[in-house]
Amino acid sequence: MEKHMSTLGSLRYITLLPDGYNGKRPYPVIILLHGYGSSMDDLCSVAPYISSTDYIYVCPNGPIQVPVGPLVKGFAWMRISQPSPLPEDPPNEDNILSLIHISEPTRPRLISYAVF
Repeated sequence: MEKHMSTLGSLRYITLLPDGYNGKRPYPVIILLHGYGSSMDDLCSVAPYISSTDYIYVCPNGPIQVPVGPLVKGFAWMRISQPSPLPEDPPNEDNILSLIHISEPTRPRLISYAVF
């Protein structure tokens, strides 16, 4: 799988293109959201177990940096232990979906998601 790191506003993300990627063929997109204290890199290793040829994967990084150990930082989508303002441009369905470059004139739909 081919890995590309990119940034959209303050949202950093990895796009994984399938083996044998053909830009003329439409592919379904799977957005993998990491859990509290992880990073966009953590779920990239899961993609080949789903399929290395049939999907494009987008793995965004949570916008909030959190400490997870001595000198180790992870990321989060929201603060858990204390109230605090969100980052300047918090991720939402529209800007996460805007990561996807679509060759068809249709809007993708967010079918479901889960945070662990």
